[in-house]
Amino acid sequence: MKFERRTFKVEVRKSADGRKLRGTAVVFNQLSANLGGFREQIAPDAFDGCDMADVRCLFNHDENQVLGRTVSRTLALSKDASGLRFECYPPETTYARD
Repeated sequence: MKFERRTFKVEVRKSADGRKLRGTAVVFNQLSANLGGFREQIAPDAFDGCDMADVRCLFNHDENQVLGRTVSRTLALSKDASGLRFECYPPETTYARD
């Protein structure tokens, strides 16, 4: 099984609905920064046909520090014209509070 890891900037704000991370995980139709001699651009149909049933939101790419997961309904993904959006409800753990 092959996995792909991606990073992105996230802004964390205190909200009335408690602790929640929300943002755009993948932006469509924009060139990335230089990734070591190449740049990429993700098409809006890039996720068509992908199995998104068990996607994980991880802290520092550590599979032992799961912030949310689609299968447990603590991570929700949705696609719109601008990109792949997410909402994550992190657990009450030290690494999630950090």
